[in-house]
Amino acid sequence: MQRKGTFTVCASSNLLETNKCWDSTKESSELMFESYGDCASVLFQDDDKGLVMVLFLEDLVSYADMDIDTLKEQHSSFLEQLRRRVASNSKPFIVCWGRDSNQNVIGLVKSENNLTKFYQWFSDQLKYLRDDFEHFFLILLDDIFFPF
Repeated sequence: MQRKGTFTVCASSNLLETNKCWDSTKESSELMFESYGDCASVLFQDDDKGLVMVLFLEDLVSYADMDIDTLKEQHSSFLEQLRRRVASNSKPFIVCWGRDSNQNVIGLVKSENNLTKFYQWFSDQLKYLRDDFEHFFLILLDDIFFPF
């Protein structure tokens, strides 16, 4: 089988390179894993690789009661650099974004806290990137895994 491309894989949480879940992807693409938790350095690399980035809300926010404006300010530079990286390369850029949805739907609706507001804001920023760049793909993990 011909390889389709090379991808750098990074995540805010630990993605074990040896996990069997990567096997089918490794059959068609060469995967290069970044160090645990390192999502920022790949945004400054000038290479011709695709990128798979897995982000979880709980890894980005240290505690739920942070001021929403502070959260937005702290993560705006990350999003700016993300936009620059996507604009500088035409290779596929895949972001998987999710949170710990180990709650019931009623609990999520009732809890309009800053963490929930930040999650929605960050999701919207990623959706803008998806809409602006045809090679930027967004996978909302909550939509996939929430029913389970």
